[in-house]
Amino acid sequence: MLVDLLAPFGHACTYLPVDQKGDFDVTKMPVIWITRNGGSRDEITDRPILQVAVFARKRSTSTGIAEQCREAVLNSVNRKIAGALVDAAREVTGVTQLPDIDPLNRMVQATYQLSFRRTRL
Repeated sequence: MLVDLLAPFGHACTYLPVDQKGDFDVTKMPVIWITRNGGSRDEITDRPILQVAVFARKRSTSTGIAEQCREAVLNSVNRKIAGALVDAAREVTGVTQLPDIDPLNRMVQATYQLSFRRTRL
């Protein structure tokens, strides 16, 4: 669901894209990497905790795209996206650049918790 929501802002994916050599595929940038880091679900509602990392050629671009993603996630409440109805969306950790040994790392990330349920097709 989140891949569909964030696709307008870049290459949204759950696995980092790799080229034929197995290296990070820079031709796909900006890349929006979405991973589930926890949460719960029952028979009706899924409540995942999702990390959204953005990679771009410039840190300012990464940050700008991450802010667009933030706005889209927080405004997704009461919307039907990819067969799911979003009941709630909250920011757990705001857009952040984590310390890295590589000063050229252009990744920023944020964490969200969503609550959604499947709709009838």
